[in-house]
Parts: sequence; C-alpha cells; structure tokens
Amino acid sequence: STISGVQSPEEAQYIYQEIWVDSVYSMSPLAYDPFEDTETFSTIVDVGAHVGLFALWVAQNLKRASTQRQRQEGKASHREADEESSREKDQGEEDGQDRHNAGSSTKTTSSSQAPMKTKDIQTRIICVEAVPRNFHLLERNLKQNGYEPRKLRLPLVPATCYAATNKSAARFNRSKNVDLTLVEALAWSKGGEKRHITVYPNMTGNSTTKPHQKEDMISSMSYAKRAVYTAGAHTQDATTVTLSQIFRALGVERVSLLKIDVEGAEEDVLEGIEAQDWKKIEAVVLETHDVGDRVKRLVRILMQEKGFEGISLHRDPHAKHNLYLKVTRSAKSEDTC
Repeated sequence: STISGVQSPEEAQYIYQEIWVDSVYSMSPLAYDPFEDTETFSTIVDVGAHVGLFALWVAQNLKRASTQRQRQEGKASHREADEESSREKDQGEEDGQDRHNAGSSTKTTSSSQAPMKTKDIQTRIICVEAVPRNFHLLERNLKQNGYEPRKLRLPLVPATCYAATNKSAARFNRSKNVDLTLVEALAWSKGGEKRHITVYPNMTGNSTTKPHQKEDMISSMSYAKRAVYTAGAHTQDATTVTLSQIFRALGVERVSLLKIDVEGAEEDVLEGIEAQDWKKIEAVVLETHDVGDRVKRLVRILMQEKGFEGISLHRDPHAKHNLYLKVTRSAKSEDTC
C-alpha cells in the first residue's frame, strides 16, 4: 500500500510502524479474528481514520483471508468432484455389468458436478474522520490504492428517512470483498453539534478536541521539536455524529471490530452508542493515554457495563504515553483456545 500528501513524513512513518509492523490493532493475544468469514455480513468501524493507514491494513487482511478461504474451498470442491466422479464411475461399471448380463446396449453418460463457486469474504469498512485535510488524504489514499470509497452525506436525518436520502451510501455492494464508506464528521456522544478541534498541521494525527491533555506530552519535548509540533496550530469546527446514527444510516447489523483513536475523546465516542447497538459489537480496540483514571473508567465501561469478557492492555513500545485496550465478547486467549 502507498500513501501520499502527508505533511509530516516522520508522523506517517510512526503510524505505519505501529499499524503495519507492530500490528497494535490486531486482537492478539485474545482468541478472536475480526477478519474471519461468517455467514453474516460484517462491518469494521475506524473512528479517527486519519489518512487511511488502518483502513488499508484492514483491506489487506481481508484480501488475505479471502484468498485463503478460496483456496480451502477450491480444494474441498475438487475433492468432492473427484469423489463424485469416482462414485459415478463405480456406478457406471455396475450398470454396465447389469446391462451386459441383460443384453442391453444402452450407453451411460457422466453427470459429474462442476466445482462449487467460492464465496468471498464481504465486509464494509466505515471510516470516520473529522479533520478536513486528513479526510481529503484519506479519500485520496484509498483511491490511489485501487478502492472506490463512497461518502455518507451529512447532516443525517431521522432514521426513517436514511434509506431515501443516502441511497448511494446505504447500498452495500456485496459482490466486492471490501466496501468502503467515509464519514467526514466528529464521532461524539450527541449528533448535530459543532465542536472545536485543535489541529496540529505538522502532526495531524494528534489533532484533538482536548488540547489541554496534550500539555504534558508537549512540555516533555525538546524546544526544537516542540516548535515544529505546535507550529501553525489552530482550531476548526467539526460537525458531530454518533456511531448509532451511522449504524442506522447504513443498516449495520454486526460490527466485527470497532477501532477508536481519537486523542482523549474515547468516552465521548462510546457514549454515542445506544444500548441496542452494543450487542452488535463483537470487539473493540482503542488507543488511549495513561491520564488520571481514564483507563480504569474505560475498562469499567466496556467490561462491567457493556458485557465484554476478554481484555488485553499493553503499552506502545515507541511512545510510553500510548496504551492499547482491546476487549472481546469471549474471555478466551490464544494460549487457552
């Protein structure tokens, strides 16, 4: 995969390292694979999509899973065809012997079945990004890598009107392995509001609705690095949307993975998921920061209030202030499954 147009090559390299090399958003060590094929069309939600590196990583994993499944189904189909052919051959020999004994000259014809057509893994990826420049690069990078993302129009309207007003986004093309929908908005606890985002042009992945929480990190930088990091920092307004509003707009029935990287607003995003939608979500992975009792609050919300059972928490080896919290519906881990 390739990306272009990023303001900071250093930041792009760091994000590439954590997603593509370190696989911080994989569900290991929990025994859960969000890319596993099921009979239900699933959705992977990317909140804080930035310029598309996570979405491209997901698409790559889905392609790999689809290829593996096609190979397995192809082998199984060939075995079934060989077995059927063998059975028909044996039956033909028996029928021929019977006809010979009866003086019949009737010929037999083979009716072996063609190999079964393999089924693709079909998954929708929903990317939510609030910073306009990031959103532009997100769309550009997905197209540059051969995908055809569609955009969900805002503002969202009452649920009964979603299908009529967002037809292009609501249609899930199930003939494709990956269906990408982009939402230019700020995922929040309430939709339809305006919120300020502090944007750091040289480090856009750190843009945040809670700039005061960046003070410790910024103060720990060298003067030169701090000057680069904060240069041109400014605020922009973003329209808010809840994840439940997006789920309704797109008819989401199952979320195999919810990824959240929103620079301190994790709880605000989670509050935007209505009670009836939590049962659709099978796993959550989020980046958070060791600030106050935030991690404890997130664990309480996900484990005690929302009913997740499996949990993993680890620190980013390249940035000590970053933590990755992963939860699944099952308590199994890779070494116990």
